[in-house]
Amino acid sequence: MPPYVLDTIAPLIAMLSMGTMGLIGFKLWLDAKTARLTGGGGEDVKRLTESVDRLDEQFRMLHDHLTDLDERLEFAERVLARSAEERGRLGAGDR
Repeated sequence: MPPYVLDTIAPLIAMLSMGTMGLIGFKLWLDAKTARLTGGGGEDVKRLTESVDRLDEQFRMLHDHLTDLDERLEFAERVLARSAEERGRLGAGDR
């Protein structure tokens, strides 16, 4: 086999080996993470799910409250703007 062929193939084999090792490592890490979340930690997952559900409900309540406050603020701004227009018209009519 000519040496230039080996010079071309060697880096490709090295990259393929490194990629394979990386994928194997990722698979092992993912398996360990999955086992931690599902095996023996079922109660933790249930508790976390309930906590997320409570936080979601609180977020929705806050969102509704903020929407209500925003509507009230817009109404107050319209009333104040209308009042300022009327005062301007009354002041201009006196001159």
